[in-house]
Amino acid sequence: MTLSYDQEWLKMAKPALDQSQAIKPAVHDVDARRSKFEGTLSKRQGWIHLPDNIEHIVHHVPVAGDCEIKLHHVRNTSVLGDDPGPVILHIHGGGFFSFQAIHSVPALAHYVSSTGVAMISINYRLAPENPLPHSP
Repeated sequence: MTLSYDQEWLKMAKPALDQSQAIKPAVHDVDARRSKFEGTLSKRQGWIHLPDNIEHIVHHVPVAGDCEIKLHHVRNTSVLGDDPGPVILHIHGGGFFSFQAIHSVPALAHYVSSTGVAMISINYRLAPENPLPHSP
């Protein structure tokens, strides 16, 4: 069986895929890799469009070292009630040195809209500025 991309998705994703293949920064060049990724996203103005029944809330949570992390809470407003129901904890990709939780919100909104199950994505601190494990 041969696997292939969905043609509609491929047409939509082609500009980003083409750009991602253009210049690849060295593996150790964190700043260049972050800059390239942010540059790709900045060309997608208005890329976070949420369905009417989806609510995106950002919670600011204090953590060790006088810092705070953001929790991106995505929920379906049409299933809100006294019982909050289940929630899925999402850890965004990026190899612990790039990407942010906000970049996952459109995909999470799709899942939440389809299932009604709320999702929370953690915007964890990135390396190398914050090596793991973190100690105050």
